Amino acid sequence: PDTLSNSNQTGLFGELWFLARLLQVQGPKGFDAWLGPIGELHDFSLSSVDIEVKTTLEHSRIHTISSAGQLQPSKGRLLYLLSIQLQPAGQGLGVTLPIAILRLKTLLKE
Repeated sequence: PDTLSNSNQTGLFGELWFLARLLQVQGPKGFDAWLGPIGELHDFSLSSVDIEVKTTLEHSRIHTISSAGQLQPSKGRLLYLLSIQLQPAGQGLGVTLPIAILRLKTLLKE
């Protein structure tokens, strides 16, 4: 079966986390800013700002950069790097990737 690696699932979770917050501010049009699924250089492109989302499970907040271009702003645009550090929920109420996707579906229906 086609399953994302743990690293790709972690990265997707971070992008979905930011996308949910963007949808809360911009509504469904915020979805258009998400470029991650189409393999663009940066994950999100807003009016004059690009955002590269990096997500880790590491305690020391270490991120993997797949290319130097991810850290270079596009011409005439600002680039922000968003660092997300996930923690195990233990017995607490955590959020899984499927739950994050369901929450996004709910936001898109509002």
